Formats: sequence, C-alpha cells, structure tokens
Amino acid sequence: SNLLKLLPSRPDFRAMQSMDVEADCCMGDEEDPKAFIADENGSDEKDRGPALAWWFRACCFCYSAVGLDMAWRLGYVSCHCSLYPWRLEACLLLLQGCLSFMHDAYFAGRSPVAKAADRCCASFLTLCQPLKLGFCSMDAVQLCLLSCSWTLGILCFKAGGRYFAAGNARYYQIYHTLWHIMLPLGGLLWIEYTRLSVLLRHASQVQSPAADFATLLWEGGPGPDCLRRSSAFLPDWI
Repeated sequence: SNLLKLLPSRPDFRAMQSMDVEADCCMGDEEDPKAFIADENGSDEKDRGPALAWWFRACCFCYSAVGLDMAWRLGYVSCHCSLYPWRLEACLLLLQGCLSFMHDAYFAGRSPVAKAADRCCASFLTLCQPLKLGFCSMDAVQLCLLSCSWTLGILCFKAGGRYFAAGNARYYQIYHTLWHIMLPLGGLLWIEYTRLSVLLRHASQVQSPAADFATLLWEGGPGPDCLRRSSAFLPDWI
C-alpha cells in the first residue's frame, strides 16, 4: 500500500478540459482593448496602459464628420464627378461613425454583431476610395490627397494591429485612432479642394469679378448650373 501511494496518480482529464474551456472563455476579442487589462496579481509584464482613452472614443466619429461635410458639399462633388454615388457614400460615412463607436468604444469588441457591421462597412468604404479613380478625373492635388491619406490610413491600421499583438495597449490606441483620422481627413481635404476647383473653373469661364482665390475660399460664389441641380442631399424621388 505504501508503494501505491508513491506512484503518480491518474490525471483528471475532466478537470483539465474544464480549465481549457475557462481559458478559452477568458480570451478577448482580437480588437478588444479591454483585453489588455492586467490581472489583479500583476502577473502580466507587458505595457498595458489605460483601458480606453477619451480621444480613442471620440475619434470614432471622424467618419461621420466627413460624411456631414460630403452631404453639405454634395453639389460641388457631383458637379466634378456626376457618375459616382456620392449620396450612398455620405450615408455610409454617417453610419460608419456610429458603428465604429459601438464596436471599438461602447462594446469594446465584445459584440459579434457590432464587430461584423463595423468591419463590413469600414472595409467597403476603404475599397471605395481607390474605386473613385474609375469614375472621376483628378488632378495632381486630388490624386495626392487620395493616395496619401489612403496609404497612411492602411499603414496606421497595420501598425495598430502589430502593437495589439505585442500587448501594447497605449500604442494600439494611438495608431488605431490615426487610422480613424487619416482617411476622413484626406476625404475632407479632397472635398474642400474639389469645391474650390469647381468655383474657380466656373469663375474663370464666366469672367466673374469674384474669381479671387480668398473670396471663393471663404465666401463661395456663383456656381455652374449643375451645382443647383445636384445640391440637394435627398434624391428627387424621395
């Protein structure tokens, strides 16, 4: 009997399976910032940083901001490129700000529905940017704004993913926030530049006295006929 006590006991596979299940349940979403919070014993040695910063939450609405600007300048972008569905993109941008906030900030990656909606809408809008080259003719400034903001946004998104994998919550939030800023900022500058180019082109054609650059930039001016026809955000049939 004493020899039996010295033999190793049979492993309890049921207990090991329950531990595996608990470990799987404790794994957070791959985009869950709250998964970075260290345990109470402080056993995690990585740089976890704050759970969620206020600017991380607020910058989710950068998409909605550029969507509002697109809806406001709808006539100008439609005059420049009438084939592109600007109304659809403006609606999706307004929606994307809310979806980004719900997934990244409110649910913090813990809602599969919010995650799927955010990823689908964001992926579609990201692919729409180079797609504009097939609908719209652009000068060098427009091409630079579009390509630089799109490229920088993708690079920031990838960098944020690498910092997330490394367990660095602080830099993950910084680069993921830059991802939320770069594409909307490029879109905002593209829209405002396009508005100014439409006004300057029309002023030069009609030889308007309001063709001064500063006047058109801050006060606007008389636009072409297409501006009056396409300025309404909602289509005529709604």
